[in-house]
Amino acid sequence: MPNVILRPAESTDALEIARVQYESAQAANREAGLATAPWRDELTRQAIWQQRITEHPCQTLVATEGGAITGLVFWQRLRPGTALLKSLYVHPFFWHRKIGHRLYRQA
Repeated sequence: MPNVILRPAESTDALEIARVQYESAQAANREAGLATAPWRDELTRQAIWQQRITEHPCQTLVATEGGAITGLVFWQRLRPGTALLKSLYVHPFFWHRKIGHRLYRQA
């Protein structure tokens, strides 16, 4: 298995993060037999992630493999030692490889 690296997200990752989020959610809905809800356009999702990363730079981690983002986790710190998981996505191509587990544990 190639090496998966976890690192803090950078604002330049926003577009790739938005794509992983979209692909993951769409695939999960299909697997569950659910209808997919309408999504914001890609540029809007990119802007949302840029804002999150800029405003909360230490609260978004990405998993990368070969330089490509394969997953992400975003959380909100509530108080020291306590956080609320807001987003956890892994691109469907990388499911069942424990990437989500690693992101969750690191967050």
